[in-house]
Amino acid sequence: MAIQEALPADPNHNPDGWGQGIVIVFQGSASILAHAGAEVTLKQGEMYITDGEAQDVRLFLAGYAKEATVFDTQAANPQNAAAQRALYQERVAGFRRNLKQIDESLAAATSPEKASELKRRRALVAQYLDTHAKRLESFAGSDEDTPAVRAKQLRRAGEKVERVWEEDFPDPAEWF
Repeated sequence: MAIQEALPADPNHNPDGWGQGIVIVFQGSASILAHAGAEVTLKQGEMYITDGEAQDVRLFLAGYAKEATVFDTQAANPQNAAAQRALYQERVAGFRRNLKQIDESLAAATSPEKASELKRRRALVAQYLDTHAKRLESFAGSDEDTPAVRAKQLRRAGEKVERVWEEDFPDPAEWF
C-alpha cells in the first residue's frame, strides 16, 4: 500500500511544506526509490516513510508517539537541545578517533591475544559510535528540521498508518 499526501495548505498540519509518502508491505516485498536516488527494499510487515528508513510496522506503531514526545521535549528547550547536540557531536568525533587508533594498533598487533582483544574493543566502540551517531541525527540540523517539525511529521505519519491498520486492515491475519 502506498500513501502519498497532497500538499495541505494548513502549515500547522504540514509544517515542512511537502507531501509525505508512506509505503507499507502487507505481503511479498517491494523495492522503492527513496530520496537522493537510494533504493530501499521492504519485506513483508515493513514500512518506509519519506526521509526515513525501513522499519517494522508494529514497532513503529508501538513507539512513534514516544519518539514524538522526545522531539517535543527538545523543542521546549532549544538551548538544552543545542548543548546535547554539541555533546553528541563531540562524542561521535571521539569514537571515530578511537576507532582509527584501534585500527592502527590492530594492524601492528603481533600476538593473537592482543589482536583478539583489539577486535573486541573495536566492535564495542563501533557499536557506541553507531548508537551516538543515530542519537545525533535526532537533533535538529537546520531551521526546517527542528524538533517541533519532526514531532509533527512523525505524528502525521503515525496517524495515517494507524488509520490504514485500523480501517483498511483491522485483522492482523490479513497482513501476512
